[in-house]
Amino acid sequence: MLITLFGYQLPWHDNNDSYTGTKIVALFVLFLYLRYYSASKVRMFFTKRRMDGKTVIVTGANSGIGKETAKYLASLGARVILACRNMDAASKAKDEIIRDSKNSNVVVRKLDVSSMKSVREFASEINRSEQRLDVLIHNAGYANTFTKLLSRDGLEMTMATNHYGPFLLTHLLIDLLKKTENSRIVVVSSYLYKLARLNLNKLNPIGTLPAYLYYVSKNANIMFTLELAKRLQGTGVTANCVHPGLVDSGIWRNVPFPLNIPLKFIIFCFFKTPWQGCQTTVFCAVSEQLEGVSGKYYEYNRETKLEDYVTDEEKNAKFWEASAKLVQLLKQRISSSFQRRMDGKTVIITGANGGIGKETAKFLAKLGARVIMACRNLDAANSVRDEIIKETQNPNVIVKKLDLSSFRSVREFASEINRSEERLDVLLHNAGYANTFKKEVSEDGIEMTMATNHYGPFLLTHLLIDLLKKTDNSRIVIVASYLYKLARLNLNNLNPIGTLPGYLYYVSKNANIMFTRELSKRLEGTGVTANCLHPGLVDTGIWRNVPFPMNLPLKLINYLYFKTPVQGCQTSVFCAVSEELDGVSGCYYEYNRETKLENYVSDEKKNATFWDASVKLVKLTDSDPKI
Repeated sequence: MLITLFGYQLPWHDNNDSYTGTKIVALFVLFLYLRYYSASKVRMFFTKRRMDGKTVIVTGANSGIGKETAKYLASLGARVILACRNMDAASKAKDEIIRDSKNSNVVVRKLDVSSMKSVREFASEINRSEQRLDVLIHNAGYANTFTKLLSRDGLEMTMATNHYGPFLLTHLLIDLLKKTENSRIVVVSSYLYKLARLNLNKLNPIGTLPAYLYYVSKNANIMFTLELAKRLQGTGVTANCVHPGLVDSGIWRNVPFPLNIPLKFIIFCFFKTPWQGCQTTVFCAVSEQLEGVSGKYYEYNRETKLEDYVTDEEKNAKFWEASAKLVQLLKQRISSSFQRRMDGKTVIITGANGGIGKETAKFLAKLGARVIMACRNLDAANSVRDEIIKETQNPNVIVKKLDLSSFRSVREFASEINRSEERLDVLLHNAGYANTFKKEVSEDGIEMTMATNHYGPFLLTHLLIDLLKKTDNSRIVIVASYLYKLARLNLNNLNPIGTLPGYLYYVSKNANIMFTRELSKRLEGTGVTANCLHPGLVDTGIWRNVPFPMNLPLKLINYLYFKTPVQGCQTSVFCAVSEELDGVSGCYYEYNRETKLENYVSDEKKNATFWDASVKLVKLTDSDPKI
């Protein structure tokens, strides 16, 4: 007789067959459990962030992960370009996506990523027709087992499709990506990269088994992403790669009989659906957590550590150069603003023992700079100095005592610097103070927030200006915040002792910008530039003085929306290093891009009045340097 279990009919004859029937049922239950267990590991991505007005390209979007990625992004309002080889399948996918997402802004473009000619034609059309490109998702993939195929360009098919095509396409679309604020490149890789190694001596491995080359191509994806991220530093474009999980995407459809039988069993038990598989791709394309984050590898919406052999910077750079030759690039236009070395240059960073300051110091030390950490807490600063030296292998990192809220400390620090240093290339005003209710006054009788965030830096700049002028093309960088928009500076109350400190933090950010603008004006023709920046909302610890229970919602906001200090330091480093800013002064930057300021901080008359009042408050004397 037959019994039905979960819709399946199983043979069951008599009592002698009961043991066999039990085994069948047990196996079936085991299969269901394995499938349930695999599904339980999926981390779904939910977001309220809309993508209206943004343009996304998804390669290989006619099926599998690509189609579901395109559908998800269309549901968020994005203009989605399906870049596909099979136009019939792509047109059907487009109709399905429009129907399911209720978004008609979905278009199909012809692209065969294995063909360099097709890649160039596609890129030419995109550059001609599109005004922006917010996200480029390299999703298309090819896998085979035994059949060895060559592309039209004579490249092994797996490597041509999975690496060389995406490599060329990225180059050809990079200007459009740079033109678009905060754009992203997402490369779909796989943790199967661990099953192979890329051989730099065999980058067109025509005679190698294609099944193995799939794993090699996943190495290539990651190595490309890491080098790409490095070269894109300072451009506003980020690059990250993902492992989508084991997904029934159809990529293994070329596996022949009978090998496809056990593969189908494995797919049933352990593989995700394409919808589940697209979650990490969408996370990397959309999530606010990844703003400014680059060069990372994600699984299940979480950053995951990579094996050392794909993070070798020297090997990755060589692979990049070899790839450029193979795809016949006339010139490599992807380069980093931060490839500029800082050897022989001296940088002072205030508040460098934690948060943005620490990461800024670390970054500049990596570039070879002599870094002076100007800090109040010497124990913390010395510990951080040791960490920076260890990580950067740059021993030229030193600690000096500086309490910016104390004019005496500022003068002592400046006196020591002028005595010991021959040059000062960058003065980076990073230190900041914030409180909510506790009203404090500095030893000079100045309200603590304004003393630390404005008056101390104002005095220090004056006392070090001659050393800055002595150094060719020196820079002053001031870390402000777009929170300046929440307040106004009152010229009739420049030492607001009785005002709520939480509000005065915003006032001090007005002061930072007004100071920068007037400073820049006064420094014209000296060779010294001054710019200010908003680092983003960063979990720096500056709000550590917020009392319980008000710190609870702040901690939640920090977790959900704030950047890490590593992410937050990028614009500070950009303003300190980038060749784009040679000779540029008086500007305000967010995400490495100049941003328009509100009129009330650009009032030249008010800024000059504030300057003169600040001179009196910090008690500058006739013998002090003048700006």
